[in-house]
Amino acid sequence: NNRFDIDLININGYKIANQTLYVELADENANKQTFDILTDDDGHASFNIDYPIGKYHVNVNYFGNGFFEKCNASAKIEVLMSTTEIITYDYAYYGKNNKFYAILHDENGKNLANFEMTFTITDSKGNHNTVISHTDIYGRADVILSLDLGEYDINVEFLGDSWYKSSTSHAHISIS
Repeated sequence: NNRFDIDLININGYKIANQTLYVELADENANKQTFDILTDDDGHASFNIDYPIGKYHVNVNYFGNGFFEKCNASAKIEVLMSTTEIITYDYAYYGKNNKFYAILHDENGKNLANFEMTFTITDSKGNHNTVISHTDIYGRADVILSLDLGEYDINVEFLGDSWYKSSTSHAHISIS
């Protein structure tokens, strides 16, 4: 999770605890969302950035409390697509009904569940077979290989979506 952090301090660096901050978040189309957050014992407050890809303007206001003066701050943030990586391994298999798998995760190593991955299996003669599989809660997508003896290249592809960039991985397997 990406977080936006705010520290409320006075001019002398004193941390101002248990105070309400009013946050206004506006996207590129001027659609606004407002909410309030409370500073903790260290004058710190934060909120999750769980918004669609795009640029945002954040305004934070503190209206004072009779002892501390009011203040405000603003910032611009940009929510970017996350890169992905597919992990595959070269294997040597024996016989039929072998399980080949690939693991999909984001740039922070978080396994990505419920995403479609395409497995393109190419034999030594250039013949292709394509299989679709979905990742489980561990980011793992499996395919069962019932192939003839020989050498195969497997290209695994994730096409991406509105949050995640596409990625590919290549593996070589042999079946004896």
